[in-house]
Amino acid sequence: MPGASLRRSLRLLALVAAAAIGLSQSEEEPYFALSSSQTFGTNGKPKVALNAWNVDSLAFRVYRIDDPVKFFAQLEDAHQFGGRVPQPPRDRTWLERLHSWKRGLHAQIRRALRAQFTEPPSAHFESWLPKETKPASKETNYAEAPV
Repeated sequence: MPGASLRRSLRLLALVAAAAIGLSQSEEEPYFALSSSQTFGTNGKPKVALNAWNVDSLAFRVYRIDDPVKFFAQLEDAHQFGGRVPQPPRDRTWLERLHSWKRGLHAQIRRALRAQFTEPPSAHFESWLPKETKPASKETNYAEAPV
């Protein structure tokens, strides 16, 4: 029945659309993003796009870097130029709580399975590896044949 499969597909699409709306970022949370479509040379005029909502004010600082290779080499993360600001306290979403529960359940199962074994798993690898051979002596050896 082609009509039934079409209805089923439309229901699935509506369910996915409703889930996407429920999982998206809340519009009450402040958000801003800076982006650029290209890189700029030392004599170029940079153009940066700013997208923001629920932000009262933003302050920007622009620095001139004489040795960019040295500057980026000393950074821990090239995408962050300073200390991280702690997130404000908030209630975790149901998706975050579900993820935390699943991660804890996975860790409990893994620990329970590992507790079943008394010897470390690396002990089994020794039986799979080839036996070590003695290094060849420095003497010259010739094939022996009966005379």
